[in-house]
Amino acid sequence: MPFDAPFVLGPFTIDTAGRLRPTEPGRLPGFALCWRGCAVRVELHPAEADAAVMSLHATAGRVPSTAAAGSFGRAAVFAALAELPGLLPDGWRLRLRPDHRLELAAEAGLALPATVSELLSAVTLFLLAAAPYLDLLGDAGVEAAGVETGGREAGGSVNT
Repeated sequence: MPFDAPFVLGPFTIDTAGRLRPTEPGRLPGFALCWRGCAVRVELHPAEADAAVMSLHATAGRVPSTAAAGSFGRAAVFAALAELPGLLPDGWRLRLRPDHRLELAAEAGLALPATVSELLSAVTLFLLAAAPYLDLLGDAGVEAAGVETGGREAGGSVNT
């Protein structure tokens, strides 16, 4: 059963060619998802008339508390945090947030209007590239942060 285009899918309007356009003109939407136990936020920002910058933020976990029984210990986590920035691809950032969560962030360009496939491919490439760094943090003792998505449901359940 084909869809009658254009149609609305969450914050996007999908045209007959499968291209995404913001439902609210002038405002590029973002979304959240959960991957390997990490909350991932994807935000689109205008760059040029026919391009956007896609910001990707993955919450990698939390530095263990000194009060947590059986934790690997903060020293191993901080040692990994000292080494990780030198291992990250150019333009990627690792941030220790005030609540002790670790956030891995990167940006990528995206031609507009993009198709769903182009958007999901760009997000998937980030997730696959982030995997070894998330593994390194997990091996060092970073505690899983859960699937908090900043007030949004993970897994594609928003407005669907």
